[in-house]
Amino acid sequence: MTFLAKLAGILTKVIGIVTGIEPIVTAALPTTVANKVTPIENQVNSELTDIASVIASTEATAATLEAGGATLTVAQKIQLSVAGVAQIIQASPLMSNKEVADASAFESVINSIVSDFTNLLNTLKSK
Repeated sequence: MTFLAKLAGILTKVIGIVTGIEPIVTAALPTTVANKVTPIENQVNSELTDIASVIASTEATAATLEAGGATLTVAQKIQLSVAGVAQIIQASPLMSNKEVADASAFESVINSIVSDFTNLLNTLKSK
């Protein structure tokens, strides 16, 4: 099974998990709070999907380069995803009215996020 096929299955599972717990969470909350959960859930779904898409695009690019004879290390593949994932995170509501104070530390954390998210995707399998 190709990485992209695995990724499609993984995205389905991640979205299923997030949407599966939403009724439980909203049932336990007052109506005024529960009405705010769905927009947050939709934002999380969107950002997770966007990050997975960046990683999938990187993998597709790497496969094309490797088919042409290039050899990419895992670290190089991570570097190819860092800019896209950084953009997603910087555009997130989490970052509104905030700026990066330490660019080096921020890039290091983004590298970790890409690496860990890729590892997460690789631990899942399709049903």
